Amino acid sequence: MDKVIRVLHTEWSDGWGGQEIRIIHEMLAVREHGVEVFLACRESATIRKKALEHQIPVFILPFKGNTDLRTLFALKKLVKQYRIDIINTHSGKDTW
Repeated sequence: MDKVIRVLHTEWSDGWGGQEIRIIHEMLAVREHGVEVFLACRESATIRKKALEHQIPVFILPFKGNTDLRTLFALKKLVKQYRIDIINTHSGKDTW
C-alpha cells in the first residue's frame, strides 16, 4: 500500500488575495491526487473560512512574528502528532 503524503500549509496573512486563493487551489489540486492537506493560520485569517468550506482541517496558531516560539513549538507538535511529511510556507512571517 502506498504511503499517504501529508502536507501542512502555513499562512500568516489575514487577508484574502492572490496568494491565499492560490494556496487554497493548490491544496485542492493535490488533495485530488491523494495528498492529505492541512492549514495552519491565524484565527482571524479569511483563508481559514475558505479552507473549512472545502473540509480542509485548520489549526489556529498565533503567528506573531519571526521569533514566535509559541507558534514554532505548536508547529513542531502538529508535525509529530499528524505525521506531517512536508511543511509548505507561504509568507515571510511563517517561513522563518
